[in-house]
Amino acid sequence: MLPIIRTRKKLNIADRRSRVTLCSSDDVVEENGDLYMKREGHYAAWAAIQPIRATQFGGLGYEISNGDIGAKYTHSIAIKFRADIDFTIWAWVFRERRKSGAQWFRVLATTDDEAFFYLYCQLYERGENMIPPAGNNDILDF
Repeated sequence: MLPIIRTRKKLNIADRRSRVTLCSSDDVVEENGDLYMKREGHYAAWAAIQPIRATQFGGLGYEISNGDIGAKYTHSIAIKFRADIDFTIWAWVFRERRKSGAQWFRVLATTDDEAFFYLYCQLYERGENMIPPAGNNDILDF
């Protein structure tokens, strides 16, 4: 179920002031049996990020929740629509911030109109020491 979106104001170039990287994720098993998630960046873009709901974080930078993640959107991220890119396959969004630390968003739902693609996300991690996505050399910029 998508969040109730009040009438959106028409976005313009000035509203897209956040630099984000759209990322895919893979579960990787090392030789010793350890499992970790590898997030790989594919597309970088300017985006308009709007908070939908507040999020509470613990001391390590992870979200505190009661275990219910169903339809728990915290942010809406608007990116310029491009017909040649399938936005629905990206599971993560990385936002690098200069003063207050980077953020990882988990994509929960998507929609689009003629001008923008909207990602409804949950703010998953934030902090000063966030690991950026792998594959930064091959990222397509738009």
